[in-house]
Amino acid sequence: MSELSPQDDYEKRLQRFLVLVHGQEGLIAKLAIFREVVRHYRERGEGLWEISPPLYFFARAMQSDVLLALARILEEKKRSWGNLEKFLDFSAANSGRIVWKNGKFSEAVAFKHKSALAAHSDIIASIRGRRDKVIAHLDRKYFFDPEAAEDDFPLADEAMIALANEIINILHEHEQGVSDSWSFHLAEFYQIGVDNMIRSLEAVARERKQGA
Repeated sequence: MSELSPQDDYEKRLQRFLVLVHGQEGLIAKLAIFREVVRHYRERGEGLWEISPPLYFFARAMQSDVLLALARILEEKKRSWGNLEKFLDFSAANSGRIVWKNGKFSEAVAFKHKSALAAHSDIIASIRGRRDKVIAHLDRKYFFDPEAAEDDFPLADEAMIALANEIINILHEHEQGVSDSWSFHLAEFYQIGVDNMIRSLEAVARERKQGA
């Protein structure tokens, strides 16, 4: 089996990342659902859970889903072959042999993207720590003191959303560079679906309250 050229290797890696982002159960779908729940929580606060108590568990489940999707893409380089930073390193190292539609790929683009990720280092550290110490393996400390995880690995919803959008934008630039196109996704439909679901539950709760 012949070795892939840097161009083919680059495009093959990129396609796999695009599947992780655009797939039916990819980051964009999960992010769209999570972001809409967060938007409703900002508007209603704890009152959102009063509409239907299971919404609390739905929100937490979506937060975990987004966390795991991000952790998978951002796994430390020494622990993962399919790491986004490793992809950017490969792109920079082979910049002279990677061609975009508008010309040769520049290593400056890879360095720009690495700097963009570095700006999210705090939330990345929290995501990795929460995944390793609390979700995948429950450390003794967090077994006996679950609340300590909130202090050691804080998860600000807006920070997670910003990081996810950064990753999507990075891959968007690479996809557009290679193919001069952008994958279609259904984020808006997921957001509308969540919005309709919450408003329907709210209407049911209101009717029950009026009928009591």
